[in-house]
Parts: sequence; C-alpha cells; structure tokens
Amino acid sequence: MKKIYLFVALSLSVVITAQTYNFDFLTKYSSTNTKNKFSYEFINYSNTDDFTYNLSLAKSKDQFVAILFDKNKELKHHFTVTESKEKGMIQFQFQYDYSYKSSSAKNKNQYIYEFSEVDVHSKNVTLKIFKNDKKKKQIKEQQLTLKPANVNLFPIYQETLLAQYPSNQTLTENYIVSKAVEHCEKCTCEVELKEYKNVELQINLPKKLIF
Repeated sequence: MKKIYLFVALSLSVVITAQTYNFDFLTKYSSTNTKNKFSYEFINYSNTDDFTYNLSLAKSKDQFVAILFDKNKELKHHFTVTESKEKGMIQFQFQYDYSYKSSSAKNKNQYIYEFSEVDVHSKNVTLKIFKNDKKKKQIKEQQLTLKPANVNLFPIYQETLLAQYPSNQTLTENYIVSKAVEHCEKCTCEVELKEYKNVELQINLPKKLIF
C-alpha cells in the first residue's frame, strides 16, 4: 500500500489544550441501497495503534461537521469543519464547538461475531452477527471482501458501519474490508471502500470543554 501523507491544518479558538488526539489513517466508505440507489459516504480518521477513539465526518447540504468519540472517557466532541483546497489538495480545518457524554460499547450489550474461513483466493469471508452467545437469533449477515494490510484494520469498518452492533471479536489476521454486501428482505446494501491512505492529523481539545 502506497504511503501518502495528508497534512491538515487545525484551527481552534482556545490555545491552551487539555488533550491531544493523533490520527494516522483515513478511510472513505460508500454505502448504496440497490433498490432506491440512495448512497451515503462515511469518512473516518483513525489511529491504527489505538482504536479507542476515532473522528467521523458528516457533510450535508447545510453543514459540515466532525465528531470525535473517545470511548474510554465516554465523551463525544463536536467540531465544525471548513473545507479548502491548496495546491490541488483538500484540507480541513476543525473548529471546536462543544462536548457531550455518550455511552461506549463497553456499557452496551456485546454482540457475537462469527466469521467463516477467509477464502485464500478471493479473500471473501462471511460475517454473521448474533444477539448473544446462544446464537439462536441471527441479527445480520454480510459477505465481506478483504484486502491484506500491515495491521488488522477491521475495527475501522466495525466502528464505521457496525457501530450499533458492538463486539470485542475481530478478524485474527491483518486485513481491511474493501467491500461488503448485505441482502435484506426488500433490498441489497452494498458498501465499498472508496479511499484509504496514511495521514498526519492532530487535534487538540481546549482545556475547558463546553457541555
């Protein structure tokens, strides 16, 4: 995987900071409903050495925001994002707005993930999600296509597309999910990894948080 560095400018209204978060990897997933063709993009920044926090970006017609979720502290921090372009490279500026409490996965019911063996040639694997370890009720089933990676990057897909199904289980080898297909009763949902690259991003929180 080619290593690309993206330098992101950071603008905060408070100079004195309480905590610093570092991110070294960016992913952009696109989820499409094959019935109505509705598509939505998920942009995430992660720290591949520490998946206890992540930064997710959401852009709509009226606003562009980012949410930094610290699972250990059970805090979410809201930022307004300003997008600019310099020398052909898109840059983001993050303006801190406020923070709020949010329960992390450790305080929620843990779902059971069951992975089939990874196909050596196609790198396909079936993921089944159950409500509990009795495995009587299957909640979800997805067909995943994987790409080899330097570290296990399945947690990025999990926190992006499976956040409502928290689990401590993960793949045992180093892969990133490049595609996922889920067949529902009335439609099919297809998820595709549109972009992934190494980045350098540091976000500093103000010493006095706003709640």
